[in-house]
Amino acid sequence: MEKKRVLFVTDAFGYGGAEKQLAFVAEGMINHGHSIGICNLKQTGVYGGKRQVDDRIQLFVADIKYRNTFQSNYELIKFTFLIAKKFKPDLIVGFKLAGFYASVVGKLLHIPSVISERADPYRTYKNASWMLQIKLWFINHANGAVFQTKQAAAFFSKGLREKGVVIPNPVLVSSDLPSIDYSRLPKTLVYLGRLDNKQKRLDVMLDAFKLFVATYPNYSLKIYGNGPDEDLVKQWISDKGLNSFVTLMGVSKKPLHDLSREGIFVITSDFEGISNSLLEAMAIGMPVVSTDHTPGGARLLINNGVNGLLVPTGNADAFCHALSLYASDNSLAERCGRNAKSVLERFSPSRIYCMWETYLCNLCK
Repeated sequence: MEKKRVLFVTDAFGYGGAEKQLAFVAEGMINHGHSIGICNLKQTGVYGGKRQVDDRIQLFVADIKYRNTFQSNYELIKFTFLIAKKFKPDLIVGFKLAGFYASVVGKLLHIPSVISERADPYRTYKNASWMLQIKLWFINHANGAVFQTKQAAAFFSKGLREKGVVIPNPVLVSSDLPSIDYSRLPKTLVYLGRLDNKQKRLDVMLDAFKLFVATYPNYSLKIYGNGPDEDLVKQWISDKGLNSFVTLMGVSKKPLHDLSREGIFVITSDFEGISNSLLEAMAIGMPVVSTDHTPGGARLLINNGVNGLLVPTGNADAFCHALSLYASDNSLAERCGRNAKSVLERFSPSRIYCMWETYLCNLCK
């Protein structure tokens, strides 16, 4: 395959799911001989004091102080324009809302642009401001798009959908996966993710767990992660009388190792792209319970009753019932856990990377 110069544009670069996927694609392409640059429109190009991408990738970091909506967007377009003019890419790829800058600069320099939607566009653009509507117009006029699910793709214009492609997240785990002893599955539930209730609905998780332990008092819940609602979650745990059942574990340094020591993985989000923690839990063979969050990521991963359990969003009673199915039937937990491992093949990194490279390189022609 002919080698290309590709410039990725992002409005954040840290440990989030979208950033992991950007790094996955960028590092895959640099390993296959392509020339790669990342234009980071966030204030810093490192997270936690460490560079997050391969040293062979050129990293361009914006240093622009916020003034007002119009001025800041103008400055970020100008910055991206100058970087693209210097880097001379064959293609510009914008992740999330940075697709706006990729599309604008692509049109100004007559370079094909691709947007990559990594979240739930129905939430992102709900009650959109005039500026967000302008950004969406430019995003809809990009030369191509990578969507995570068909439901996410359906939000965008017909023209963009017809030029786009659905590529799910890869399951990024090592080959040396921890094993799970289903005959002695711990009586624990575990959540791993950001403590952000607007998206993750930890209130629903705690309400469901309170109902669940009324019947199964020998179970406990471990919550890994941090976020803006950590104090609120602590208060809810206390108010619901769950202090002796729920433990806040902090940020996990070894997610797969920590998950593999627990019994059932739970996620109660109202919306997600494709949850990396859910994907990882399934990869190691955990029985999982997930809400059927928009725009279809969980439904893409889970065949209800076969490799996991899927319940409606915002419904603590339904979530409690799903937990009870596992607690009362170990054979169901084992069957779903073993079947969950099929994600290792369905979403293998080599397969997903090949889809990305083929699509991006074809757009360069």
